[in-house]
Parts: sequence; structure tokens; C-alpha cells
Amino acid sequence: MRFIYILILAVFSYSADGLLQKYVDIALQNNPALQAVQKKYEAAEKKVAGVGTLDYPQLDIGFYASKEEIEMNGILESVSLMQMFNWPGTQNSFQNEAKAMAKMQAASLNKTKDSLVAQVKTGWHNLCLVNLKIKYMQENLDLMKQMEHLASVELARGGSLAELLMIQEEILEMNYEIEAMKIELASLSTAFNAMLNTPQPSEILLADTITLQIFDFEKNSEPPMISMIGAENEIFKAQREMNKIMGYPMFGLGLQYKREMDKGMLMAMASFTLPIWRAKTNAALLENELLAEASQKMLLDAKNNLEAERAMAKSNLQNLGKKITLYKQQKELAESSQQIALQNFSANRGMFSDILQINKKLLDYKIKELEAMAEYNKTVAQTEVLF
Repeated sequence: MRFIYILILAVFSYSADGLLQKYVDIALQNNPALQAVQKKYEAAEKKVAGVGTLDYPQLDIGFYASKEEIEMNGILESVSLMQMFNWPGTQNSFQNEAKAMAKMQAASLNKTKDSLVAQVKTGWHNLCLVNLKIKYMQENLDLMKQMEHLASVELARGGSLAELLMIQEEILEMNYEIEAMKIELASLSTAFNAMLNTPQPSEILLADTITLQIFDFEKNSEPPMISMIGAENEIFKAQREMNKIMGYPMFGLGLQYKREMDKGMLMAMASFTLPIWRAKTNAALLENELLAEASQKMLLDAKNNLEAERAMAKSNLQNLGKKITLYKQQKELAESSQQIALQNFSANRGMFSDILQINKKLLDYKIKELEAMAEYNKTVAQTEVLF
């Protein structure tokens, strides 16, 4: 009994928007794909501190194993320790690249979040749509069964068998469509729970009506995709600086200790790299420069495409708004026609076929209005990714 009370309380504790936000929050917390991208971002952040630091020092130990070798060389053992040093600015260059990589992963994380939110909203509205279509069709089926009863009574009084058969055909078709939609609803529920990473089958709370979502076209933030391309451009620039610095000489300092038979000797050592073969470095610098230019062109193209997609989304929402208004008006006219047909039938001036045709048209307009409203909300969810 307590479980039932909690379930009822849960249903009435959320508005339609509240229910949707509840599932968005669950997905953002539980979705494995998002968690994977989150870990990649955290890994990229951790990498920043470690790059560009000094290489490990190199320790070399040598000794002669036989008495003859010792007597011949006069050396018992040799120990040397060498530390190579990067050119000044190397650490900053490496860290700048790592920071740009982390920035790109952050943008990728935001892109994944936005995409997941859009998928959750789209999936939830699909569920609401199918659920409400079942509800409307079930109401129409109940009306058809009442008409079937009336047609049976009329047939007993000398009415038309054809009308009864026509109604029964409609009932059979409607029963099939309702069962097919129930199967579709179960499939959509499974996919939705999988996206939320919740146990199967978990009950999904749905709204009893579809209300249009509000979208503000005035906001103009930078989408993650644009940020990703911008971060990629920063990566190529940082890599160019890295390759430039790595083309400079590196130097190392160390000590060597040699122990002879009767004494030991300590010697200071220095080491230098001589980057005289420049082909490899020059090729890397040119590669980074060209990649940075390509990334800049991609950024400009992405911004142009973004403006086009935003304009298209705005146009789609306007058209869907007009379509919703059209179906609403058609539905209202069909409801008026239904009332007139029922009144004529009650006064023995109408036929079952007239009512059947009007009922079918009214159900069609109701479902088209539902579909247009659901499509509007799904388009809003997809448009939010662009802004």
C-alpha cells in the first residue's frame, strides 16, 4: 500500500516539464557513454601537470667480471649519472598543447551532454506521443463498440447488415493498430531505459498532454562543436611551438666515477645534441602550419553552416507552429460535424456510415495535431544543441 502511495505521489509531484527534466538529470548522471567522455576529460586535465618536465636521469653501471679483464684495464667498476635538460620554454610549450587537448575534451564533453539531453527529450516525447495515440484510439474504439451495439439493435429491427459489418471491420483494424502501438511503446521504453542506464523494465512516467516547449532564439552562445574546432586550432599552434623548440640543441650534465685497483676517480660530464639535420624539423613545422590553416578554414565553414542550420531550425519551428494551428482548427470543425451527425442520427435523419467517416476524420486530425506538437518539441530539443 505504501508503494502505491509513493508512486501516485511521484506522478503528481512533477509537471510535464518537471518529468522531462527528471529524466534528463538521470541520464546525465547514469549514461555510460557520457561517463566515458567525462573520464577522458579528467585524464586530459591530469596530463597537463606531467608534460614538458625533465626526462628521467640515466644511470649506467659497468664492471669487469674476471680477474684477467681487471688486470688488463686497471678498472674495477664504472658508475655514471647523466641528466638531460630541455631548452628553456619547452615545458610551457608542452603544457600549452596539453591544455588545448584538455580544452578540446571539455568541448567534446559538453557536446556529448547536449546530444544526450536532446536524445532524452526526443525519446520522451516519442513515448508520450505513442501513449496518447493509444489513448485516443482506445476512446474511439469504445465509441465504435457502442455504435456496433446500436447497429446490432437496428439490424434486429430490420436495419442494414452492411453497416454492422462496416463497423466491425473498423473495430478489427483499430484493435490491430492499438496492439501494434503497444508493442512500439514497449520497444521505445526499452531503448529509453537503456539510454538512462536504468534497470529493465523500469516504469516511465509520461505526461497526459503534450505542451509546446518555448525556445528563445535571441540567445547566441557558442556550441561545443565550434569550441572543439577552435581548440583543435590551438593544438596545432602549440605543436608548432613544440617542434620549433625541439629543433634546438639539448644539453645534459652528469658525473662519472671510476674505481681502479688502488684509487677512485670522479669526473664531470656534459652532453649536447646537434640538430644539424633540419629536414625532419622543417617538415614538422610546415605540417603544423598547414594543419592550423586547415583548422581555421574548418572553423569558418562550421560557423557558416551553423548560421544556416539555425535559420533552418527557426523556419521548421514556424512551419510546425502553423501546421499545429491548422490541425487544431480542422479538429474543431470535425468535432462540430460529429455533433451534427449524432443529432441527425438521433432524429433518424443520418446513417452509421456518415458517423463512421466523421469519426475517422476526427481521430485523424487529433493524431496529426499530436504528431505535429511532438515534432515541434523534438525540433526544439535538437535546436537547443545549435544555440
